[in-house]
Amino acid sequence: MGSSADRQRIRDRGARLRFRHAREAARCVWFILQHEPERGSVEILKLTPDVTACKLSIRLAPSFRGTDAVVTYSHTSIGPHGDAFVAGFTEEFYERFMRDWESRMNHYLVTGGSSEAGPMKKQRMEGVQSTG
Repeated sequence: MGSSADRQRIRDRGARLRFRHAREAARCVWFILQHEPERGSVEILKLTPDVTACKLSIRLAPSFRGTDAVVTYSHTSIGPHGDAFVAGFTEEFYERFMRDWESRMNHYLVTGGSSEAGPMKKQRMEGVQSTG
């Protein structure tokens, strides 16, 4: 994510980011719907063309351990590939996915760099654009 200009655009409401995951054939487009850092809150819409529209909500709250994150994914199928994805998004899959997500986020928060562990390691950012 490199430059400070890129990081600023990501903070902007309406920012649009494009990613491609190794496990996804289609390019994903992420839209920042709401970002309230003072409240520890962000909502993002991830659109994977012909697959799913996903709303991701992250809420941070202080805890005796430091900070807890409440992460909610809501997937809506928008095509046959999405039907298969949603059917496979089981509780077991979600728990495994979130353990990996938590590990990668904690690594980033401690080191400031990405982790090469886990199934998400091949994520690649293709661009950041602000729409507003």
